[in-house]
Amino acid sequence: MLKEKLWVFSMVAGIIAAISLLAPAWGVIVPSYSFFVWVWGLEVSTDMGINFLPGAFLTYGITCTILIWVGAALLISSSVTYKKYKKKTKYIWLIAALLIIITSVIYVVGLELEYPGLLGEENHSTTLIGPLVSGILAILAEIIYLYNQRK
Repeated sequence: MLKEKLWVFSMVAGIIAAISLLAPAWGVIVPSYSFFVWVWGLEVSTDMGINFLPGAFLTYGITCTILIWVGAALLISSSVTYKKYKKKTKYIWLIAALLIIITSVIYVVGLELEYPGLLGEENHSTTLIGPLVSGILAILAEIIYLYNQRK
């Protein structure tokens, strides 16, 4: 019975990964000032308005955004295929999950290397949480699928 519903785990994982790119990745809220930054480099602040961050923020951000979108698209498209045709490419959910998780880690580590202390200063809300939850769901779906294949 669970085998027929595995596509839901993959679909939800892909949606969570996509939504994590739409929510701010990190930011600061203090009484006199606030700003939010999205993974793809958009910054919204109370004093500077809306702009794109330069340099490493944009380079890491756009690269990681593309790779997370690819992982999310793999999860969503493979879940639709699995639901419709009951066929799945072996390890596709695991590959997509690892792509999403590793990419978000590269984003955070890369920015920390470029700007030491960044992780300690800002509130990193969805930078790792959304992709991590997405990846875990997809890995669980793959493990359950492989377990059911061996029965």
